[in-house]
Amino acid sequence: MFQKGLAEGGYVADRNVAFDFRWADEQFDRLPALANDLVRRNVAVIAAFGNAAARAAKAATTTINIAFASSSDPVAVGLVSSLNRPGWNLTGVSILNQELESTRLERLAQVVPHATTIAFLVNPDSVTAGPKLREMENAARLLGRRLQAFNARNESEFEQALLSVVEQRLGAMVVTSDTMFSNKSVALGRAVARHAVPAMGASCCWQQRAPVIWPAEARSKPAQLTAPPHKRTQRIPANTLSTANSAFGSYWP
Repeated sequence: MFQKGLAEGGYVADRNVAFDFRWADEQFDRLPALANDLVRRNVAVIAAFGNAAARAAKAATTTINIAFASSSDPVAVGLVSSLNRPGWNLTGVSILNQELESTRLERLAQVVPHATTIAFLVNPDSVTAGPKLREMENAARLLGRRLQAFNARNESEFEQALLSVVEQRLGAMVVTSDTMFSNKSVALGRAVARHAVPAMGASCCWQQRAPVIWPAEARSKPAQLTAPPHKRTQRIPANTLSTANSAFGSYWP
């Protein structure tokens, strides 16, 4: 998708542009070294997808242009100084998923009214995990619900998290917006369906590929929850580029 988008803009691999990709394979502690390696190669542009990759790129250089894609407020996570004037050497696009977390919780509470305690699946390694949890706890209180957080740092922890949700008889689950959850959406969707937990999340992919299965008393009417249709996207001025999770795609003429 990344190379296809650039090709549509006239930048074709092995014709007038070269790509040099770096992958962290979900090991975020590798990102600074990967970013520094690209800087040593003196690439023209670094494209980073996700907050961790973008922050590592920002720390590695103040001279090479960086284009990022983020699901959080780029000002809050320290990527840019403001949306209108990003400053420094960064620009990009942000889908402000964090602002939609409480809306998902509200929709889930409406659809599963018997769920007095709702699970909140988070990636504790995310820089936005803490702020999101605090915001969601406040939203849950306003809805007369209790929120209980469950951690999953990678795909291997999905099963244990879902087992804990089922064992504690929680009525439903909200999955926070996170790059890891999005990349592993199929595996997450299968785990959710396997344990029959009503769930809602930022990525529609796992819901489409592995529809939510309702608890025993409602299985006669299986349903699928979807995220709110009106996602607000705010663009930061200048061209936008993106590439895969925890990866750096760089190119030069």
